[in-house]
This record gives sequence, C-alpha cells and structure tokens, in this order.
Amino acid sequence: MTHSLISVVIPVYNGSRYLRACINSALNQTYPQVEIVAVNDGSKDNSMEILKSYGDRIRVIDQANSGPAIARNNGVKASHGELVAFLDQDDVWDDIKLERQAALLKRHSEALATYCDHRGIDEHGVVTSQTGALYYPRASGQILEHLIRGNFILSTSLVMLRRSAFDAAGGFAASQPYWSDDYDLWMRIAARGAFLYQIETLVGYRRHSSNTSGSAFEMQAGNAHALLNLEMHLNSEQRQKLLPLLRERRYQNTLGTAWHYRLQGRRKEAINTYLAAIALRPSSLPAWIGLMRALLVSGGSQFLSKNLHG
Repeated sequence: MTHSLISVVIPVYNGSRYLRACINSALNQTYPQVEIVAVNDGSKDNSMEILKSYGDRIRVIDQANSGPAIARNNGVKASHGELVAFLDQDDVWDDIKLERQAALLKRHSEALATYCDHRGIDEHGVVTSQTGALYYPRASGQILEHLIRGNFILSTSLVMLRRSAFDAAGGFAASQPYWSDDYDLWMRIAARGAFLYQIETLVGYRRHSSNTSGSAFEMQAGNAHALLNLEMHLNSEQRQKLLPLLRERRYQNTLGTAWHYRLQGRRKEAINTYLAAIALRPSSLPAWIGLMRALLVSGGSQFLSKNLHG
C-alpha cells in the first residue's frame, strides 16, 4: 500500500517552553510517510537550540522575524508532501492524527482539506475540556457560507490540506493583520471546494498566558480584513451569491472594530472605521450614533470635514 508524503509545518517563535512536546507529537505519528519542517521565525530564546537537537529527524529553516503567515508559507515552499498539515508550537497531536486525516482525504478525493476537533489543555498539559465541539458550530463539505458567519476552525493545528489547494488559494496572506491569516486562507480554500469536518478529537489545543490569539478588538479587525479579502476574491471569481451575507458580516465586524477604537480613545481610527461601516450600511443607526460620539471629542468635526472634502 502506497502512502502520500505528509509535510508537517511548524512555525516557531520563542516557543521553547512547549516545543519539545509539540515536535515529539509530530515525530510519534503512526502514519509512515512524514517530513517535519520547522521554521524558526527569529526566536530570541533557545528555540533554535532545541530544533537543532533533533538532528536530521526534522528540517529546520531559520529566518528573520516575519510573522507566522510568512513562516508557514516558507515551510510549505521547502517541503515536498502532497498533503500538508500545520502544527502550532504549543499544541500537541494524538499519535493517530495524520493517519486518520489522510485516510479521510483518500476516501474523498474531491475534498480539498479537512479539520478535526480538539481538546483543551493547560500549560502543564492537563486536559481542561474533553472537546471543543460543544462550544463552536461545525460544518462539513461546502462550508464557505458557514465560515463567513464565523470562524469555527479554531487553530491551524486541526487542519490537513492538499498542497494543490494551498497553492491554488495562494497560501497565507502576509498582509493579513493580527491573528486571522488562517481564517482568511480557510475561506479562500472553501470557496474552491469541499472542506471536511472529521468528527474526532485528535489535537491538544493549549491555552496559556503567552498565547498569540487575538484580543476581542484584534479579532474584529482581523475578521473584517479577511472578509474584505474574500469579497475581492469572490468578485474576481464571479461568485456573487454570497456577497450580501459577506457584506453583512463585514459590516458587523467593522462596526465592532470602530466601537473598540472609540473605547481605546483612538479617535481618528474610530471615525474612519465608523465611516467604513456607514459605507457598508448607510442606514445604520448604531454606526451614525458611534460616529457622532467619536466626533464629540474636540477636533472631531474638523477631522471629518477635512476627510470628506479632500
């Protein structure tokens, strides 16, 4: 029986605390054809020393700090597998994770990608929740519409995809702000074909004080940008049936971003973002009220006049 090579890409930035557990979980997979590519993204701790200690069992790329999107893209470029799986430096996989996901994609040759479920673990590896399936919606197959409503693929560590799908979608967008570069990619892949949900809990998703997951503000801003990117993609692909829903979700995230800007006292950003929300929905009472409140700050009306008239 032949097995497709699976490339495991691990972006690393100051990840020494959990890095060995992460890499060991990739090395201990039951699937027989695996290559591991770790990308050290300018770590300032001893992550590089840990990576080198594995010798030729993993391939290590060292780069200046450029962010996880570029690290993952470079890892994929340096790999050779027909299938690609991503693993975050603080997460761990069950030994059968790659075997089960590869089998699912083999049974469904039309599918472009798959994602499984996760259990929560703390900084010591203690299980804090048996499954995330109770807290997030799940969809399988043609999931783009569901993803537009909200990202339920919590971590890149849950995903395996075909390299051809990654390449066709253009990889992770380096310009995507905050934490939502993965959400952006999942939607662009889902716009092209089936993205299967695997009803198995195969990943330990670690929550700890150093997690890079975004704040509520970063989530709103990142999602709005990802949805805008998808809107341009759907327009170029002439797939406009989902545009009304997409613009509604853009409006909601843009309005939420403006609200966070106003709470932070970032008047200029709040005004610009409320104006963007009004452009998406001119009749929005919350956006107009928010704009007026932002303009109550001294100098706000002069700022608005300047930007509306040149």
